[in-house]
Amino acid sequence: MSLRFQDIPALMQFTLMNPRRGLRAVLDLGLPMGARLAALLLMAVVSALLTQASAMLAPVVENPLFEFLTGSPFRTALIQAAGMLLTAVLVNVLGRAWGGQGRLEDAVLAVAWLQLFMVALQLAEMAAIVILLPQLALLVALVSIAAFPWLLTMFVAEVHGFSSPVKVFFGILLCTVGLSFLLSFLLVALLGPETFANV
Repeated sequence: MSLRFQDIPALMQFTLMNPRRGLRAVLDLGLPMGARLAALLLMAVVSALLTQASAMLAPVVENPLFEFLTGSPFRTALIQAAGMLLTAVLVNVLGRAWGGQGRLEDAVLAVAWLQLFMVALQLAEMAAIVILLPQLALLVALVSIAAFPWLLTMFVAEVHGFSSPVKVFFGILLCTVGLSFLLSFLLVALLGPETFANV
């Protein structure tokens, strides 16, 4: 089975209506690991470029952490790629630890596919800002906040064959809290506590 560029919007729409079956259709394409990693890196680069553009459209005043994350396009892309790859590894390792049957290559493709939806929403939010519709931009931002955990939960459940999305969601929530504490300690150690004074 092959996927043409013009087929992607229809497959995205199908995924929104049925996330698990939509992701399964993507996984069943049988892409090699190299292509899956390339898709993940492409999404990281596109996300980084959009983040840079968003920073120019709506700059954040005196936020050292944001300035560090968006200080250069290369750094932003590197952070995006590292975060997405880490997410894929955690989806694979923790999912299998809880009895899942997924593979790392499937987790990589699932994260790349998820990021495509986030990119689309980010583009919509930027368009709303450009045409001076702040209420629409806020609505798109809220949709993004809701869509990410929902799609991630469904994708993890499909990758590992879990039958209960609710259990998957709370597992993700628990892991996110633990990882947030760990990353906070690392960032404080690397950047200093004064970096977070205005966060």
